[in-house]
Formats: sequence, structure tokens, C-alpha cells
Amino acid sequence: MNDDAIIARLAALEILAGSCLTFLLASAGNDPELSKAKAILDTINSEANSGLAHLPPNVQAEAKTYLTNVTGNVMKNVKALRGMSATKQ
Repeated sequence: MNDDAIIARLAALEILAGSCLTFLLASAGNDPELSKAKAILDTINSEANSGLAHLPPNVQAEAKTYLTNVTGNVMKNVKALRGMSATKQ
């Protein structure tokens, strides 16, 4: 497998994972203020510290920044799907 194939697969997995998480959180009942969805995404971001600990510091920093961006987009999309004021990403 060449580099382009690996990058393409990672991009597709990112889209799939983000979409699945978005629809899961958007369809969850009894969370009108999205406090549970926010808590789940906050936990994912905070767990990155231990999950990425084996990587070099510069890679950890890049991964955490990227993860924060992805989880932020998930929350925006959850709000949009719930009819709240947000623009879908």
C-alpha cells in the first residue's frame, strides 16, 4: 500500500468516525441542552493525554489540536441536526 492509499483510508476513517459519533450524539434522547454530548466530547479530549502519552511531544500536541478541532465540528453538527443554532461542518 502506498502513502496515498494510507492517507485516503485515514481520511475516510475520520469521516466515518466523526459521522457516526455525530449521529449517535444527535439521536440520543433526554439531552435537550446537549450537556451529555458535551461531557462525552470533553472526556474524549481529556483522555487524549493518556492515549497519546507514548508519542513524541510534538506529535501529541498536533494530535490534541486536531482532536479538539474534530470534536468541535462534531458538536457543531450535533447542534445543527438538533435544530439548534449552528452551521453544519
